[in-house]
This record gives sequence, structure tokens and C-alpha cells, in this order.
Amino acid sequence: PSVYYGSEWGIRGAKQPGSDSDLRPAIAETAEQGKYARLPPHLKPEISALHLENTIRRLSELRKTNAALRDGDYRQLQVSSTVLAFERIFKGKNKPGAESYAAVVANSDESTANVSIRAESLGHGRRFFDALDRSAIFTSEHGSLEVQIPARTLRVRAAFEKARVPE
Repeated sequence: PSVYYGSEWGIRGAKQPGSDSDLRPAIAETAEQGKYARLPPHLKPEISALHLENTIRRLSELRKTNAALRDGDYRQLQVSSTVLAFERIFKGKNKPGAESYAAVVANSDESTANVSIRAESLGHGRRFFDALDRSAIFTSEHGSLEVQIPARTLRVRAAFEKARVPE
């Protein structure tokens, strides 16, 4: 996943035949105009720009504090038209004891998804926390971790024993 021109404010891009102008719409440069002033209605955000900016800031901080998310090997676990699940594993190259693990699940559907992540690397009895909701604790069972993910939501499961929980 990445932040693309205007997506940090919830601006929706739209590919039009013969033109990319709606993929990169003009954004007003002054606070008096408001950043959405010149946007056509079909490109205006559906969510609060402040909420989205804070979420991106939080995800950026999470990436900075978790070696797996920053530098880990990537492996897809599940791919469908509405769900993407992948794991990132950092093995502490040149840093013994610096191993880190994270499983990321994204649900773009309009309804809740129940996802069973299966990977040998999850192990059995390994403890995980939800990096975006630190109060939620999970335990793997025989290489499987169950994730209930609300509509249009992202979940990040980080290994408890090796990861620092961000503030």
C-alpha cells in the first residue's frame, strides 16, 4: 500500500478515457480556498481528511517502530477481490535477538470479513497484539491466526515477544 497524490486527504482519483487529469486533480494552495475548492464533486473525499491524516501518521509510526514492517521479507498469505493478507518477517540480520514478525490484513469490502491466516511462521501458542488496537491480544493455533476485520479496515498483528508496542 502507498500514499498517492491527494490520497492522504481522501481525494479519490478517477481514470478517464484519454486523460489522467482526474488521477491528479488540482488542489488549492491556500487555506482560504480550502484544499477541495477546485475538485469536481466526484473526486471529493468521503471521510474526514484529519482522520485520514492521523491514520497515515499512525501507520507511519508503526512502520518506524516495527522492523518486520520496515525491512522484513514479504510473503502473501491470502489474496482475493476484497481481502489482502501478507506477512513480513525480519530475521535480525547482524542483530541477534532482533527478530520481528507482522501479519497485515486489509478488507476493502462493505461487510466484515473473517479471515484465517495460515502460515508455518505463526507457530503454535505464539502471542500477538493488534498494533492498531493494543488492548487486543491473540494466540496462534497450529500455524493459524483468526482475524475478524470490519468493513474497509486494516489489521496489523505483530508478534508480542519481539515487537515494541508503539505509543
